[in-house]
Amino acid sequence: MLTAASLESLLLQMLDRLDSPSPASGRHRGRQRGGGSRFSLRAEIRTLDLWRAVVGECLATFFYVFLVCGAHVSWPGYAEPSVLAISLATGAAAAAVVQCYARVSGAHMNPAVTLAAFATRKVSSLRALLYVTAQCGGGIAGAALLYGVLVTLRQPVLNRPALRLLCISIKLPASGASLNPARSLGPAFVMNKWKNHWVYWFGPVAGGLLAGLIYEYIFDTRRSSREVGRRSVEDPDKGEDAR
Repeated sequence: MLTAASLESLLLQMLDRLDSPSPASGRHRGRQRGGGSRFSLRAEIRTLDLWRAVVGECLATFFYVFLVCGAHVSWPGYAEPSVLAISLATGAAAAAVVQCYARVSGAHMNPAVTLAAFATRKVSSLRALLYVTAQCGGGIAGAALLYGVLVTLRQPVLNRPALRLLCISIKLPASGASLNPARSLGPAFVMNKWKNHWVYWFGPVAGGLLAGLIYEYIFDTRRSSREVGRRSVEDPDKGEDAR
């Protein structure tokens, strides 16, 4: 039987393995020290900043899913929400939530965004794991709250395809253009409808990772400037040629 002490010991061992130096990471260690110290995973998990950010990410996704799903609800005696109304509500909800939580956690609100940030080394593996967990929990809680406050006749509408923002404008009804796995997970979990749910994870995550890597290695001008500067310090002749 696992005790609290043994569970903590097991967790610390896992963090040590994740944080252990590897040939690939060793080459970057000097760079990380020069550009500002980066906490090890063991130290990071004990910081208040990490847990404040995780809670902030959970709350941000909670409010985002609640507001965006609520924008899709139609009421008796009223017309169906138009694409324009849903789009405006989605944009306003995203802007409001980002304004509230951007300084706390970055307001990713989307596992695809978090995994793209992890792939481009903007966040640690520990923070990425906790963020995705918090986002999924917040999405489920937001959908559950909306389900609870709706009248019984209106509850089934919660599982309709999500925010039809860009793709809907060119009539792409195939998937509903959710773009956010946490947004799709909440209603699916509450309504217990999982048909083709993997699509709403695979598409956004694959697209987010690809977009993050393309930006990091192709379009990030600051990265190119840093590489040229580093080469010029190591070998002035090569640095001059690169310019």
